[in-house]
Amino acid sequence: MRRTYLAAVLCVALGAGLCGTALAVEGSVTSTVNRLYYYEGHSGLLVIVNNMSDLGGCGNANWYLLPDSHVHYKQIVALLMTAQAQDAQVNLTITDCYQGYGRIRHAMLID
Repeated sequence: MRRTYLAAVLCVALGAGLCGTALAVEGSVTSTVNRLYYYEGHSGLLVIVNNMSDLGGCGNANWYLLPDSHVHYKQIVALLMTAQAQDAQVNLTITDCYQGYGRIRHAMLID
């Protein structure tokens, strides 16, 4: 929250034209994977973890989405499936919105 406020102050000081992505919402969550879901209306993997919140700032805290265009898509899907099978925790970094859901940018398996 403080980082977003500071970015807003800088945008006002520098001029809005220089800050197109400075206010992008980003956050991370560490939790276990509850559900993985492919849905025809979305191009990627929908993910629910046990500690959901609107980290992407999309107004939707029901799902996160891993776009199938992500450069490490297959590796992250494998990581999420492994975490779900082992009931292990993952840390997900969520940025901006993709098809109405917070977009998964990074994933890390926690021992």
